[in-house]
Amino acid sequence: MSCERNWKEALLLLSGMPMFGLVANTVAFNVAISAAKGQWRMALGLCADMVSLRVADVISFNASISACQKGGQWRWALQALSDMPDAHVAADSISLNASMSACATHGLWQLAHYLLSNMPRERIPVTVVSFSTAISACEASGRWQMALQLISEMGQTRIPCNVITLNSAISACEKGGQWQMALHLLSSTDAVSANVTTFNAAISACQKGGQWQLSLELLFAMPRASLSADVISFSAAMSACESQGQWEQVLQLLADMVQLRVAPNRITYSASISTCRAGSEWQLALLLFSDMTDGQLETDAINFNAVIGACEEGAQWQLAHQLLLQMPAARATANVISFNTTISACEKAGNWQLAIDLLCTMQALRVLADEISFNASITACAKNGPWEMALHLLDAMRCKQLVPDIISFNGAINACEGQGLWQLALAILFGLDAQLPATVVTFGSAISSCEKAGQWQAALELLGAIGDARMAGNSITYNSAMSALAKGRKWQETGRLLSEMRAATIPADVLSYSAGISACEQAGVAATDVAFGDAMFPLPLRGGCRGAP
Repeated sequence: MSCERNWKEALLLLSGMPMFGLVANTVAFNVAISAAKGQWRMALGLCADMVSLRVADVISFNASISACQKGGQWRWALQALSDMPDAHVAADSISLNASMSACATHGLWQLAHYLLSNMPRERIPVTVVSFSTAISACEASGRWQMALQLISEMGQTRIPCNVITLNSAISACEKGGQWQMALHLLSSTDAVSANVTTFNAAISACQKGGQWQLSLELLFAMPRASLSADVISFSAAMSACESQGQWEQVLQLLADMVQLRVAPNRITYSASISTCRAGSEWQLALLLFSDMTDGQLETDAINFNAVIGACEEGAQWQLAHQLLLQMPAARATANVISFNTTISACEKAGNWQLAIDLLCTMQALRVLADEISFNASITACAKNGPWEMALHLLDAMRCKQLVPDIISFNGAINACEGQGLWQLALAILFGLDAQLPATVVTFGSAISSCEKAGQWQAALELLGAIGDARMAGNSITYNSAMSALAKGRKWQETGRLLSEMRAATIPADVLSYSAGISACEQAGVAATDVAFGDAMFPLPLRGGCRGAP
């Protein structure tokens, strides 16, 4: 019966024994059940036959429970455990450990802990495997407190902690976001020799806690512990640096991997490409993406989105669009992030036509557009496209049951500003409710639309409304208002605003002073003869305004 690797042959031989006048005994049945491995139905069926024949023993049940565990059937594993007393078979440590392992696979830490705590009452020896299995169940659920409690109980019962137990406890802390406790476990278990998995779990814990410096310290400490960092070690450290914007460190780690001949994987490439976006290194992002594909690593939407994002940050809308078009050939499904990033690249370049085309393509591919999709398209139209399209998109958001935010309305007002449609801009502005308050940017765009239409009274009212809304104006809002006043020849009001800027410590720039000079010119007043609260004269006037009376 040396057929444990082939359960079908084992079952065939077992069923054929009567043909040769042989009676299957406990050993024959147990070998067949052990060969079943993940074939839990067969294992339970054979065990039931043994019980009816009164030849089942603890090995029979343990093998059946193990088959259920490997088959992901925790309920049947517990059922087999509960059937043992009726079959007059006493459970042992292996029975309980296998049952706990079945629960641990599904993160059922409460059941695993119950079985563990019940072992002393049943006078079943608790082993290091028992604790390790229960801690593993806590790890799967991120129950770091219970994992630490079990570690403490191991010390109280004088059961030595091994590296498997330590790794599970650190991993539980990592999943629970407890990087401090993970480091404490790593440093306080001198009797246990940490391995690569131990360090990887601790590095990952620091990564999730945003502790990129500690992640690097652990990575660099591995050689001192006579351990070689693997791709998981580097991936966790790179992700830690990438999440905190440390793009130089990410690229250095990638270089270290090459030097140490550690082959990068999808995670390391994704972190490297994503960090190129923060460093405005779009060329390097493309090079890394090319290395990734040349290395025959499978690319997915995350990888494509990372390199598209780098191109978007680098104002390379053509490359971003090209990468988006390559996704189907690479069997990578474009998602809303893929489209949004590409539309944003088009928006920054003022390519409103392609932005609208991509928005329509999303609908054709049944990719649900969100607020970001529409906002980028509205902004693109506001910059270079037709203002009617920007307002149409704003209305379309509501039809799609999307709630426009302040960015949406700012884009629509900007579209009106470009055409001097000040009445429409004000209608949008005053249509905002208390739940969506206007920002300084919103007021600034509306004031600019009034300025372009020469509506200085409306511009002044909007500037005053900024203060009424308990917001502070900036140089942009003041400059727009003063430009409107200049067109209306209101040099006195212009001077007053310049004085206000100085009193509010708002820095005046060339545009500010130019508006004051222009107001004087339009009114036929010499700027050098006018006192603007000393606000006018830091800049040379080149002889003042001509045509003064």
